[in-house]
Amino acid sequence: MNISAKMRNPGTLCACLTDLKLNKQIIRQVMRVSLVVTLIILTTFQVLLATSTKGQDMRTDKVTISLNGESLASGLK
Repeated sequence: MNISAKMRNPGTLCACLTDLKLNKQIIRQVMRVSLVVTLIILTTFQVLLATSTKGQDMRTDKVTISLNGESLASGLK
């Protein structure tokens, strides 16, 4: 049984991790974007789950007030 493997160059695995300043900038940018996306999702999620309101219809419900000998100003008070 012959087993062969290629030798890797030392440091190639961690070559992308050596530039820490660039990685910190990328991580900060990703965190900012994810924070903005999270806030947008949380605010729009409430709108999506909102239920319809129930109230009186202006066209069908009528209110009558009788002012027996009173002025309009005292009736509105």
